[in-house]
Amino acid sequence: MSRSDISGTTADTDLFTKCSVTEILALTAELEKSDFSDALAAPAEMRLSAVSGKRFNTREGFVSEASGETGHLSERAFCQVTGKQVLPNELVQCAVTGKSALPSECCVSGLSGRRAVKEECFRCDFTEITVLSDEIEVSDISGKRIRCDQVVVSRVSGRRGHSTESTVCDYSRSEEHTSELQSLADLVCRLLLEKK
Repeated sequence: MSRSDISGTTADTDLFTKCSVTEILALTAELEKSDFSDALAAPAEMRLSAVSGKRFNTREGFVSEASGETGHLSERAFCQVTGKQVLPNELVQCAVTGKSALPSECCVSGLSGRRAVKEECFRCDFTEITVLSDEIEVSDISGKRIRCDQVVVSRVSGRRGHSTESTVCDYSRSEEHTSELQSLADLVCRLLLEKK
C-alpha cells in the first residue's frame, strides 16, 4: 500500500480492511499536517508557500499566473487589470486609480517616479517623457499634452499652454497692460505727463 492511498489521492473504500493496524499506524506516522488546516498528506504532496513559508497540501494551493510560484488559497490576490490570480507580493498599487496591478501592466512617471497602470500614462508632446494622467494638462492653444510643471498661464487671456507657444506668452502686450510691467514711480510720472 502506498502513502498516497492513505492521504486520499487514490479512492479506496476498503482501505482499512486491507491493512493491518500496524501498517495503518506506520503510514499515518509519515503523514504531515498542513499549517493552514488539519488536512494530512504525504510529504510528496506538501508544498511551501512562497508568501509565508508555511506548509500546505497541494489540494489547498494555487499557482501564480505571473511567476509560477505556489501559495495557499487564502493567500492569493487578483490583478485588477488582468484578473490573473497571483501572490500578493507580486502586485503594485496604481498611484492614480489605486488599482492593484502587476508591474508588467504599469509604467513609471519620468516626472515623479510614481507607478500607474498603462491607461493612466501619457507621452508629453513638448518633452518626450512619460507622465501620469494627474501630471498632465492640455494646451488651450494647440491641444497638445503638457507636463503640469511646464504650464504657463497668460495674464491677459487666462489661456494655458506651454512656454514655447508664443500666443500664451505675454511678449506682445497691448498698451493698457504695459503698466503692469512698470514700477510705481514710472507709472505716476507717465500718468502726470498724459494729463498735460
